[in-house]
Amino acid sequence: MITLCEGQIGHEFQNQRYCLTGLQASGQALFWQDQFLRIDKNDKLAVFGDAVAKIYLCERWYATGRCLH
Repeated sequence: MITLCEGQIGHEFQNQRYCLTGLQASGQALFWQDQFLRIDKNDKLAVFGDAVAKIYLCERWYATGRCLH
């Protein structure tokens, strides 16, 4: 699962648990590397990702010189 995710986004995680956290929406235990891990829900990460995405999109829009109307 992590390798597939890394391939899709073009990034190799130094700490693969960050990838697991990003993918985990339920907060339930996951079976990974022959053990069950309790990974927190990704609520905080999702809020941060939303903010970063908004900044990125605003910068791209602003660079076009277009108006909102």
